[in-house]
Amino acid sequence: MKTINHDLVEIALEKTNGHDFEVFINNLCSSIFGSDFIPLGGYHDGGADAFLDNIYEFQTQPEFFIQSSIVDDYSSKISNTIRRLSEFGRTVKCLYYFTPNDISNVDIIEDKLSIEYGIIIKIRDKKWIISKINDSESTISSYINHLEKYTYFLKSIGSTSLSEKINTEIPDQVLLFLSKEIDDVDYDEKILFKLCDGLILWSLEETDPECYIFMTKEDIEKKIYTAVPKIEIIIKGIIQSRLDYLSKVTKKERQIRFHSKANQYCLSYEIRKKIYDENISDEKLLIDIKQLFTNRIKSFSETITDEDAVIGADICLKTIQKMFQDEGYQLTLSTSSNTDIKSKSIASDLLDQYISESSKLKSDPYEFKNCLIENLRNAFYESHQIERDLFRRYSILYTLLFTINTDPKVLEYFQNMKSELNIYVGSDILIRSLSERYLDDENQTTRNALKIIKEAGGKLNLSEPIFEEVYFHLRNTNYEYINNFHTLDNAEELYLLENSDRILIRAYAYARKLKRVSNWEQYINNFCNYQNLLHDNALDEFKKYLIFQFKLNYESKESLSKYFDKKELYEITERLKEYKKNDQLAENDAMMALSIYGIRDKLNEISSLKEYGYSTWWLTHETAILSFTKELVNKKNSRYMMRPEFIIKYMAFSPKYNEVKKMYNSIFPSIMGIKLVRRIDPEIITKLISKVGEINEIEEGRKLAKIHELSDKLKSDFKKYYSEHHSLKDFKFKN
Repeated sequence: MKTINHDLVEIALEKTNGHDFEVFINNLCSSIFGSDFIPLGGYHDGGADAFLDNIYEFQTQPEFFIQSSIVDDYSSKISNTIRRLSEFGRTVKCLYYFTPNDISNVDIIEDKLSIEYGIIIKIRDKKWIISKINDSESTISSYINHLEKYTYFLKSIGSTSLSEKINTEIPDQVLLFLSKEIDDVDYDEKILFKLCDGLILWSLEETDPECYIFMTKEDIEKKIYTAVPKIEIIIKGIIQSRLDYLSKVTKKERQIRFHSKANQYCLSYEIRKKIYDENISDEKLLIDIKQLFTNRIKSFSETITDEDAVIGADICLKTIQKMFQDEGYQLTLSTSSNTDIKSKSIASDLLDQYISESSKLKSDPYEFKNCLIENLRNAFYESHQIERDLFRRYSILYTLLFTINTDPKVLEYFQNMKSELNIYVGSDILIRSLSERYLDDENQTTRNALKIIKEAGGKLNLSEPIFEEVYFHLRNTNYEYINNFHTLDNAEELYLLENSDRILIRAYAYARKLKRVSNWEQYINNFCNYQNLLHDNALDEFKKYLIFQFKLNYESKESLSKYFDKKELYEITERLKEYKKNDQLAENDAMMALSIYGIRDKLNEISSLKEYGYSTWWLTHETAILSFTKELVNKKNSRYMMRPEFIIKYMAFSPKYNEVKKMYNSIFPSIMGIKLVRRIDPEIITKLISKVGEINEIEEGRKLAKIHELSDKLKSDFKKYYSEHHSLKDFKFKN
């Protein structure tokens, strides 16, 4: 029986959220106690009385209850739970309270609380959970299915595979995102432009030409990046083009004005007036919401003071905002299609947190929280029109961020996928990596893409056929330089090198301009000894350079030959000879295509499917050969070539989980978030929600099958449009 490393369990418990911890505990306890658990109030109402308090009763032992929570203040949580059970008329003999935290002197605390409340209270903290995790296959499965995902990031520091099982917890939004990316060719680009436009207009709201208040591009960027941490990762490189677009006179109106002499911008008069009117409406919506919440909270209890009702209204609004941040997919689905809200289990912990932070509170905390719970129930299930308007705006805001790949769970999917990849790097990718030698680190797009795969635990391979192509390219480039450019040593003549069809010669010209190298020999010495290359004796040292520099695993032709039939190799080679310059290049490409399928078979990828799609791919832009291998692809019923832009967009340039959290924490609670949705066509949410409805009806096995299928299609789709930011075009040289 496979056992779980206790250190991994501790790390997962540190990182888990309230919902996952609750589900994990219910599964763990079912294994340990031999009983299933019913939410307080039963199943007839979906556990409506429990989804805010996470209280469950033993199905086989009446008057025994369990509760799980990640909050630090366990004493108040237990006290509120006992009072809650009493209100429901439940007789309590024993309460098990589970926490992922470490509690000192737990025995003493249990005795004290048991005496205080006259019942048996058992506190099970982190130490207890860790001690039970390897009790049985069921307890191990509880961890694997619900907590293990919180340790996937450790693969980036050299861990071995942490799980051999399919993660059946892949969220629906992953399928939604993949479907959107496949179906809508330029959908995310349009949304990205809208987001950037909205942020620009927001940043310029205080400009006024009559008062000589203007902003430069740098001022605009600084204001946006300060207000929304990490948004620079998303909109980097397009602000200037959007400023140019918004400055143009269109049939509708010019939105901003550009003063070329001062190189500054301001809002046009028409837009300033329009935004002023919109701001009044937006601010009034939040005022009305808080007033509605305040009045409703006061109506639930005569003892709640007016001041506390106002505090409660603020707490409820913060809770709703945080719920959309953490569970935007489920809330958007629920509030848009009138389905049950599944994600409200996080609300109780949020309320506890925000209430504990309210030092001015005068009312009884327990009664105060119950009033807030009732207010949230009314808000979601018996909504007033202004509440529905607020939810609609937050749904559009979440959808806006979702479309540009900032949903934390979608990011987690691609993060975990990196560690599964087994990439055979193409010659064009390696040559491009060589050319990036003297670019600034952030502009080494190809090198960075390879680096993140390796750091995440993925595997990068250098096959002998590919190595030979790269070596001969380097050697032939050297001959090209000697024959045509070796006399061009002065700076005035470097522009002639920039027009070469050899990328390494162009890269050399760039390095010379920056004065990072002084001559061609010095440039080549980066990769191997120039004199050895000149005499065609650099093959072995160049191979070692590639292996060490890009952390590649070398595989010989002899090793690859085990993966395919020689007759099939001959047939495909003959077809490729129509396209390739020589017979050896044709055979190399045929060998790589066949090897990918053979390696997948050897690694059991075909019979042991994973939700991340196939792991083994040939990473290259050599798309011309695809037309010569159609029969092979049809025969294998899968593609073998991965498009490099896939890695650039979804792995290298996508924001990190903590960066997204910072972004969400800035946008959702601010009036700016409410304003941004005005720039987005409401049709986008309708379009996505229609897909959500379809996904909701699909059985779990079918969802995972579609995720596998769409994942591989996205990796290998050479027709998909990628923005300039995510492309792998040759870099441009600037003075």
